[in-house]
Amino acid sequence: DDDNAQGTVPGRFDWNARIDWQVNEDSHLYLSGKNLLDDRTPTLAYYGSYYPMPGRPVDAGLKWAY
Repeated sequence: DDDNAQGTVPGRFDWNARIDWQVNEDSHLYLSGKNLLDDRTPTLAYYGSYYPMPGRPVDAGLKWAY
């Protein structure tokens, strides 16, 4: 909404977490989660429709530097 003519979206507070473990000098393992309280408060209002946050996305991976 470029003109700010649509309704506003209420404020919100997110709980996110990340664990990072250094395996050795070159690599890290990580696990992260977002929206841990599963707050479905809309984050976008577009032409009268409200779009809620996604559920609880979780990411895991290996970060390697060489």
